[in-house]
Amino acid sequence: RIPAGSLLRLEAGTRLQAPAEGGMAALVVAGRLRVDGTAGSPVELIWPPAGGPSLVLASGGTVQGRGLRMRGGGLKIERGRVELEESAFENGSLVRVGVHGGLDLKSCRLASGGRGLVLEAPTASARLEDCVVEGHSEAGIQVESAQSLLVGRTLFRKNALDVIHRVPWDLDLRTCTWDPGSGPNIQDGAVIPGAGRVLR
Repeated sequence: RIPAGSLLRLEAGTRLQAPAEGGMAALVVAGRLRVDGTAGSPVELIWPPAGGPSLVLASGGTVQGRGLRMRGGGLKIERGRVELEESAFENGSLVRVGVHGGLDLKSCRLASGGRGLVLEAPTASARLEDCVVEGHSEAGIQVESAQSLLVGRTLFRKNALDVIHRVPWDLDLRTCTWDPGSGPNIQDGAVIPGAGRVLR
């Protein structure tokens, strides 16, 4: 646990790995976590895919930096904010944004899970820019409830559904691209009563 008022810095090459049989609790951030990974030497968090979140933000905690690679587990944001660049969430690593949660990803990759990003509270917000969302068996992005979602210049490919959009406001994806032959695959107001449209 990183308590409020404390800072933990994870240097390039740091690896935190849970045992395959589980039993390792999530790293809870109520203070500040700084990630200083690189493309060749990322900070790695490796958890069993069904082992629950590996990183939880609460009580105003923040995560900032670049070069984080999460495999399995996932990221749960409630009453906290995450700002990451050049990072990856892979192999079942689900990113969930809840009550008063904020997410800002730039040049990141969400890949190979059931769902990539889920917004699930009226005060949740997220922004993805220059990202790749690929290989999800359920949905790349699922918006159940949210204050805002901005997605720009992001590539969607090989997702069962690229976006499930259940909120009443429209979502603009006109700057995004889809892999030829695999999309866009979207559920929005055209099939979900009361939902807004996804503009593409």
